[in-house]
Amino acid sequence: MVVAGMIALATPVAAQQMATQLLPRTTVVSQAKAAAAGSFVKNAAPAPQKAISINPSDYGEVVSIISEDFSKMTTGSEAEPDEDTDISYQNDDNAWINMSGDYTKEFGWGSHGAYPAGGCLYINSGQVNTPLLDLTGNDGIFFVKFRARTFEEDAESNYTVIEGAETNGMTATWRFLENYQVEKIDNTWREYEFMFHDGGPTTLINICPQDAAILIDDIEVYQVKQYVGTPAGHKHRFYTGKTFNLSWDAVDGADSYLLNVYTVKGDGVTPNDYIVENKKVTGTEFVVDNADSGDTYYYTVQGMKGDKVSMPSTPVKIMDVEAPTLADECPTNGDTYTASWNEVPTAERYNYVAAAKNVAKEDGKMTVTHLWMPGSTYGEGSEIPVEFTKDNPDDHSADRGYPQMNGQAGWRATHYAVYKDALVLDAFWMTQAKEDDGLISPEFDLSKDGGKINIEMTAAAEPCTYYDENGTAQTAYTRCAVALFSYDKSVDDFVQTELVYVQDLSNDWQTRTVELTKGTDRSIIGFYGTYTWTNLYIKELKITQNYKAGEFFYDPFYYGNFLEGTSVDVTVPYRLKGMDIYHRAQSVRVKQAAQSEYERTSYLESKMSDYKLVMAEARPTGINNADISFSGATVRMEGDRLVVNNPAKAPVYVYTAAGAVVASDMSGAETASFSVPANATYIVKVGKQSVKVTL
Repeated sequence: MVVAGMIALATPVAAQQMATQLLPRTTVVSQAKAAAAGSFVKNAAPAPQKAISINPSDYGEVVSIISEDFSKMTTGSEAEPDEDTDISYQNDDNAWINMSGDYTKEFGWGSHGAYPAGGCLYINSGQVNTPLLDLTGNDGIFFVKFRARTFEEDAESNYTVIEGAETNGMTATWRFLENYQVEKIDNTWREYEFMFHDGGPTTLINICPQDAAILIDDIEVYQVKQYVGTPAGHKHRFYTGKTFNLSWDAVDGADSYLLNVYTVKGDGVTPNDYIVENKKVTGTEFVVDNADSGDTYYYTVQGMKGDKVSMPSTPVKIMDVEAPTLADECPTNGDTYTASWNEVPTAERYNYVAAAKNVAKEDGKMTVTHLWMPGSTYGEGSEIPVEFTKDNPDDHSADRGYPQMNGQAGWRATHYAVYKDALVLDAFWMTQAKEDDGLISPEFDLSKDGGKINIEMTAAAEPCTYYDENGTAQTAYTRCAVALFSYDKSVDDFVQTELVYVQDLSNDWQTRTVELTKGTDRSIIGFYGTYTWTNLYIKELKITQNYKAGEFFYDPFYYGNFLEGTSVDVTVPYRLKGMDIYHRAQSVRVKQAAQSEYERTSYLESKMSDYKLVMAEARPTGINNADISFSGATVRMEGDRLVVNNPAKAPVYVYTAAGAVVASDMSGAETASFSVPANATYIVKVGKQSVKVTL
C-alpha cells in the first residue's frame, strides 16, 4: 500500500529502525553539482551481471543513439596511458558533463580519473559517463554495450558497475534505473552488453570500475524499434496474501500478452520458481490466485502480435503484507478490553485503531476533528523532549510519527516537530529535499453534505529572507497546502482529488477557513508546509460537516503504532459512554532496512482491516454525570462539552496536562461551558482549587 499523504505539488524490523528520528535541515546538493568520481548511489548493491539471453535485432530494427570509439584520444597507448593529458575541464554547474569535446565524437561526455590510451580510454579510480540522452522512444528500453579489459596483465576486476539514471534535467532528484555489476573483467578484450528500462529525456549512463584499473572502448547505446511494443506493468492491486491483481497498459496492434510471475534467486535477478509461466492473456488484467502470503514476486509482460513478441517489460516487484483478522471476542475488565488478531506471515509489527461510532443526534453541524496542539507530545514512550516554541524555533524535525495531540488519535506526521505551542511542519523538506512534510488525517467518511468539508485552522508561518533579481532582500512566509485524497478502486489506493493553498500567513497567529467540496466515503485530508524552506505552525484545527440525524463517522480515540505481538489492551474513556466501539488493524513489514546512519528504513503497511464491532453502548466508569465535586464546584460532561457549575463565581481555567491554557471564563457566571478537544487529559482550576479530568 502506498500510504496516502504525499501531495502532487509542483514542487501514503528492529524497534530502533521504526522509531521517530530527529533530523537536521541539511543542505540538499544537486546531483549535477556533486562529485561525479564514482557511482551514483554509493551504498547501492548492484545486481550481478545478467547476460542478455535475447538477440535484440530479433525484435525489430536496431537504432543507434550514440557511439564512441575514442579514436580522438591518440596519445598514449594501452601499455602506457597518457596520464599527463587532462581531457576534462572545470564545469561548476555540472560535474558530470566535463570532458572536452576535442576528445569525443559528440560533446557532453564526462569522466574522472580517465586518460587517453592510444585510441581507447584508461580509467584508474574513476569513471566515464555518457552525455544526457533522450531515451523516451521505443518504450524506453535501451541497451549499453562496450569492450573492456584490465590494465594490469594479471589483474582482474570483479566490481565494475554500470548504471543508469534519469536526471530529470539535472535537478536535485534523480530516478535511478537498473545498475549492474560486471562479475569479471580480465586482461583479454571482451564485449559486455546490458539491458535497461524506463529511459527518460535526460538519461545518463555511468561506468565505474571500483577494484581495478581498466581500459574501455567502443561504448554504444542503442534501442530497438520493435515489431510490437512492450507493455508497461502497473503496481499490483487487491492483495490478500494468496491472491492479487496484475494489470498493464494496452499496446497498439497487440492481440494478446505473455505473462510470467516468479520469485528470484539470492542474486536478486535470476528467476527461480514460476507461479505463472508464459501465460497467454487476451486482456490487460490477470488475477494470480496461487501465491504464498508474504513471499516476494516479480512479473514481466510482453506484447504479442501474430508470431511476433515484444521484449519483456521492466520486472515489477510484488512485495506486500496482508491485513490481520481481528478476533471475534474482546475480553473486558472494567473500562479496558483486550483486542487480538492473527499472526500474519512476514509482518513484524502491527498498527491498531479503536474508534467510537459518532452518530448525529439531529440535523446540523458535526465536528469530525478538533485538534488542540499545545500540550502535545511525540507519542507514548517517546523520549524526545518538547522544549521549543514558535518564537524560539529549532532547525530539527522528526522524520515520521504519530504525535499524541489533544482531540483525536491516528493522525500521522512527517518531517514535523512538536513545540509547546504548536505542531510544526518543516517546509524545508518539501521544497528543498522533495520529501513529504505533512499532518495527515486518518481515513474518514467525508461524503456527507455532498462532500462539502469545512476546515478552520489557527496557524502561523516562520519568515525567510531571499533576494530578488535586483539583489534586494525580500521576506516570504511558508504557505499551507490543504490536500484531499480519496480512494480510487482503479488503482486500489488513495489519489489526490483537491488542493487548496492557505496563503498570506505571517509570524502572528491567524485563524483561516478552507472549504473542500469533493469528500467521499473514503477520504483523507493532509496539511503541508510549502513555498519556502521555513516552518509552518499549526495551533488548532477543526473539521466539520453538515450532517443529517442518524448519519455517523468512526471517531478514532486510540492508535497503537508499531505494536509488538498480536494483542493490545485499550481503555475506553468516559466521554464515549453509550457509543458503539469499533476497531481495525494493519500489518507492518520492513521494505528496506537502513544500511547506515544516513539512511532511513522504509516499510510497507497492509490495507486496514474493515471496522469490526467491539462493544455496543459502551459503559465506562470514569468521570460521570454524578459530577466531580471540589471547592463547592462541580465538573461534568454534557455531550462533547465540559460543564463547570461555579456557585462561588470564581475564575475558571482549563489547562492541558502540559500546562497550556485551553479555555477560561472570568465572567463570574455560575455555570461555565467549554467545547474542548476530546481524547485528552485536562486540569480544571476553579479559584484556587484544581481537578484532573480525562475525556
